[in-house]
Amino acid sequence: MGVECGNGLTNAVVVMNLALTPATTNIAANGGVAVFQLTTNSYFGPGGVSWSISPTNGVSLNPEASQFTVTPNGSNGGVYTVTARCVDNTNVSAQAVANVFRIDIAQAETAVW
Repeated sequence: MGVECGNGLTNAVVVMNLALTPATTNIAANGGVAVFQLTTNSYFGPGGVSWSISPTNGVSLNPEASQFTVTPNGSNGGVYTVTARCVDNTNVSAQAVANVFRIDIAQAETAVW
């Protein structure tokens, strides 16, 4: 497919689109996992997608071609932004949010009967 320019030359037009699901998710800091996936209407060209997360502290990452797995590893919690970006056109990107919650319950006393 091409678009004809006024001079008789034909140039290819590549439409790129990225969208992530879920847009926002909540994860437990101890034992939680979140998987972000590209939606079916995403097209990123032959170069693929690069994945990143910010901030990077306290999480382990498993980027694959169409999904990105986040495991908090007992982090202190916080808001993490996952970004998928087209390698062929870095202006095309999508973001999603992982809210990591850490709840610590300390036992102050032990009653022995």
